[in-house]
Amino acid sequence: MTRPLRRAAAAAAATTLALGLVLVAATPASADTGNVFNATTWWDRVYDNALDIQSTGSVYSGLFGTGDRPLGWSAHGLNHFVFDLAVSDGVETQHVTTVPQQFDLVDGGLSTVRATASVAFASGAAADLTVTLELQGSYARWTFTGVTDDELEVRASGSIGASVSPRYTMPSPMTLVASDGPTEEQNTVTGFQLVGTDASLSAVDGDRAVAATFPAAGTTRLVVALGDHDPCGYADAVTAMVARVATLDTTFGEDIWAPDTRCLDIAQPAALVAGTATDQTLPVTDVSSSIAAPSESALDHRSSGDFLARARLYTSGLPAGLGLDYDPIAKSLHLQGAADEGSYAVRIALAYVRDPTDTVLRGATFSTITVTVGADTDGGSDGDAGEGKPDAGEGEPGSGGGSTGDDAGPDDAGPDDAPETDGTGGGAGESDGASPGGLVEDDLDSGSHAGQRTELEGTGSASVATTLGLGILLLLCGLLVLRGAAPRRIRPREHGH
Repeated sequence: MTRPLRRAAAAAAATTLALGLVLVAATPASADTGNVFNATTWWDRVYDNALDIQSTGSVYSGLFGTGDRPLGWSAHGLNHFVFDLAVSDGVETQHVTTVPQQFDLVDGGLSTVRATASVAFASGAAADLTVTLELQGSYARWTFTGVTDDELEVRASGSIGASVSPRYTMPSPMTLVASDGPTEEQNTVTGFQLVGTDASLSAVDGDRAVAATFPAAGTTRLVVALGDHDPCGYADAVTAMVARVATLDTTFGEDIWAPDTRCLDIAQPAALVAGTATDQTLPVTDVSSSIAAPSESALDHRSSGDFLARARLYTSGLPAGLGLDYDPIAKSLHLQGAADEGSYAVRIALAYVRDPTDTVLRGATFSTITVTVGADTDGGSDGDAGEGKPDAGEGEPGSGGGSTGDDAGPDDAGPDDAPETDGTGGGAGESDGASPGGLVEDDLDSGSHAGQRTELEGTGSASVATTLGLGILLLLCGLLVLRGAAPRRIRPREHGH
């Protein structure tokens, strides 16, 4: 009876062993991956072999100091890069597998991944390699350090994003800018710089492969930067990256923001006066057109709906005392409040949600308005636009000065307390001569005020009579106590006249 059981146990053990071997074979030597979120860039699935980044995206983490993380418009700046590291002695080529040594991923900071490898050829040539991948801001940098006495060549290659027909611009033999084909313009613009001796970059239009070739001995750096853009900003992003690529190694770690949009026309605010309240409506107009659908808004086409009707506002650089809101129904900005003298560049971002239940913000679209606040030349204004209220206690000519009755001085009034400018409650200088409290100066001597004075005088006379009567009563009580008279013998009704 034990043999069948033993045979079953042996079969089960064999099956388990076989399954284990399959799983081991299916598991890559370097399995650890992680994501990194920086201020403008999302590095998706960074491998611990210090080579491969599976994908990238544009994301604005904590946009303008908020806790939100809206996505940009572009993605896939890289697609498995660096995917292959090969070393050749001129006859034989070996594809290197690195051994992880360090794997420190930091959101919003400097991430470092380090790995090593050794190669040996039939010719007797050999080399020890160290690869360090750093991620910071919108940049990735691979540093290849080789120790060898032989003339060996390294080739690091991978793929850029999912563009069907990428185009390449080479400002110099050591720099490269990759962008989409003419009918796409949706992927991130990717810049490359190679820093080293006898090194070169190569790519062919229409092919997503990009390769860097350099000697194994010494140190070579390959730096990549990613630039987001909205549906109207592709050309601007390419121009900006072409100007940037020659300095990628020295500017490593910067956050690259999408260029200000050409899709929207936002009205600039009228000039303000320091300390004077303003209330302005700034229309936001969609002026975009789509390559795929020329008769349709590019923003609406890419967001599958009315972009401005679903947009949310983010701001940076707004001076203290001013508020800026967005009305998705009116499709306009509302600027209100007062500020100190100066010129302020206010950054604006609009991002949309697909529907009210969607928790993912998308399509961050940037713009800038300039708020100019000039000096107050009136020399007595308290901060309300055109009102010219006097300081507390000064009063207006002929008003007799003093409070208006609410004891509120000029410093107590906020933007919501600003008087109307339609003549019903305005300040000095208006045609109706209204005082700060809205009382016409002639009313100060009107019959209603005379009646108030008569009423106060009558009230004062009654108070004097009452006080005198109480004094006499207290005096009488004191005399009775001194005489030892009993209080019960006092009969107030007989002394009430």
